Amino acid sequence: GRNPLVSLFPNMAPALRTRELVFARLRAIKTLRNRIAHHEPIWKAAPTVDEVHRMSVEIVRGMSVAAADELAKIDRFSSIYAQGLKR
Repeated sequence: GRNPLVSLFPNMAPALRTRELVFARLRAIKTLRNRIAHHEPIWKAAPTVDEVHRMSVEIVRGMSVAAADELAKIDRFSSIYAQGLKR
């Protein structure tokens, strides 16, 4: 049958739309979320916070370009992250 990842991520490049790569990105997002939720340090996390942000945007864009465009309008990550690096 049809690959469900194609249905879920119609806008993702086929080379990035493998089960292993999608799950790795989702796992990294979940791990960072859990570290934040448990008040654990994240600035030296691997993958880095900015890498996980990029993965998150890729996942959203893979599902919906329109949703990613709306997210970009309200996404303040880059400016907030840059301020944190100056300290």
